[in-house]
Amino acid sequence: MPYFGVDSLGVCFGFSSLWVKLGAPYACFDVLQGESQAVIKAQRELTQAMHVYDVLMALGVIAESVIGRNSVKETAYANGVASHIVLDILQSVGARHFVVSFYFSAGPQGAGGHAIGVSFDAGQTGRLFDPNYGIGSYQSRADLSNDLHALLASYVVPGGHVTQSYLLEFGHVVMDDDFEFGAFQSAADFH
Repeated sequence: MPYFGVDSLGVCFGFSSLWVKLGAPYACFDVLQGESQAVIKAQRELTQAMHVYDVLMALGVIAESVIGRNSVKETAYANGVASHIVLDILQSVGARHFVVSFYFSAGPQGAGGHAIGVSFDAGQTGRLFDPNYGIGSYQSRADLSNDLHALLASYVVPGGHVTQSYLLEFGHVVMDDDFEFGAFQSAADFH
């Protein structure tokens, strides 16, 4: 994947946003392989938007552009506290998609930015998508949230910290008569 600009968040944000747009598929890498141009476009647009807007606004604008929605709840966290992100996700009710974006410094991977996708159906079933590591399916929101917290920590421990973090939340709403945004796909759909 080519790299455009100075923001390290772009590629992972593009993958995570597309994963949400596609309904959080379990076979995500097969699906996303054919979407590399859309990921490149999202990365380029995010880099450009960072020059115009603050980070949270840029993330929201590009997520809406990729996903095709005009309603997104955006939250920024002071000092990048991962536990607040995890708690907000755990306490959300109903079917929801999230894109968790964060910047980190002095961790095992140095400094940079990353984005992770999270999705829940109306019950307890959920998925966690990290473009670096893959996807996991969960039968419990609590189990997914525990793994999300550990995953966020893996980017900064030992010795580093998350400097900024952002949560974009998307509900499942009817876009038009023929398409329901983010219809949750169970792992069984891909056998």
